[in-house]
Amino acid sequence: FLEGEFRRNVESVGRVVLVFAPWNGPVTLTRAWCLFEIFVCVQRGIELEVIMPAAQMANFARALVDDFDSIAAALSRIALDEAEATKPEDKANILRAVE
Repeated sequence: FLEGEFRRNVESVGRVVLVFAPWNGPVTLTRAWCLFEIFVCVQRGIELEVIMPAAQMANFARALVDDFDSIAAALSRIALDEAEATKPEDKANILRAVE
């Protein structure tokens, strides 16, 4: 499923929209399926759009100028092996697919 149908579905849509909220600890980056979608986008050259609520965008813009280390710290916390999945077998399959 992951190697075939799922990838084909993402490719056929042509883009993925990722919601960052809060920008410095988005829930989407703690979910195995979301990280796998990002992986597929990068691997297949599919458009990945990151969106944020207005207040989060303003905070992110401030961090870009005043505290870039906070952005680096937030991104460095991304860890697929620590990500959550509702079904343990999904996480196991995702981990195998990205090896």
